[in-house]
Amino acid sequence: MDLATLVGMLGAIGFIVMAMILGSSGAPGMFADTVSVLIVFGGSIFVVIS
Repeated sequence: MDLATLVGMLGAIGFIVMAMILGSSGAPGMFADTVSVLIVFGGSIFVVIS
């Protein structure tokens, strides 16, 4: 993996997490819904497997 790719990915994830924390007054848990996480990640994994 190229260094610029790694820096870009970490920077993007950092900005998303920072926006979630600032937008929710310090409670990022309000963005995490268990059912939604299971649907998105479980669905993505099984689509890639199939």
